Amino acid sequence: MYNNILIFDIETKKNNDLVDLIPLPKLKEAPKNYKDQSKIDAFEASAIVEQECMILEQRSRMSLDVDFAKIACIGIATSFEPSSRLVLMCRDLKEEIDALKKFWSYALYCNLIGYNIIHFDLSIIMRRSMMLGVRPSFLLEQNRAKYTDNIIDLQLKLYNNGYVTNMNNQKPFARKQEAICKILGIENPLIGIDGSMVKNMTDQELFDYNMNDLLLTQQLAAKMQGYYF
Repeated sequence: MYNNILIFDIETKKNNDLVDLIPLPKLKEAPKNYKDQSKIDAFEASAIVEQECMILEQRSRMSLDVDFAKIACIGIATSFEPSSRLVLMCRDLKEEIDALKKFWSYALYCNLIGYNIIHFDLSIIMRRSMMLGVRPSFLLEQNRAKYTDNIIDLQLKLYNNGYVTNMNNQKPFARKQEAICKILGIENPLIGIDGSMVKNMTDQELFDYNMNDLLLTQQLAAKMQGYYF
């Protein structure tokens, strides 16, 4: 049984202030053996279209990038009880800074629990804290985080750090939290809604979505306790 727990989950959006800093994908050049100018022109035109599509794809995935994401909200819970859930909204830079300060205050001396928190949530929280000048309440060695007793990444626990048997023989491998919750019989009140929709959510929709993610994480952690930690 773990005491002093902090279950958490973040939602992210792309940081529009950093769009111009994204390295451009390389523009393909026409093969050297092309001699016909019309073929060269057609190839170059196609290459420009391909590059533009790649740029759009990059921008659509900025919210998943540790350097180009910003935090939209941080959900925290101090127990497995649904009533302990709290969502810290980050509608502007000041709110993001305040949310980070509160997170680190809550996190001190706690066992941190979440799904994919080492590779995603904690990585972005640490990066945004550094970028915004928010001091963490403790130092986190990310290369050792998966071996730290007080950081319980439910995804890594369930899937043996990504190396577990699966039908596709894929390694590393892990399922999304919504999928494993369904398999384990944990009801999801917001079926059909996922993180890709965050960018278009209203504040209330974002709040509700994060609260739901927290609820799933609480229930999953409670179910795993005694088996995986």
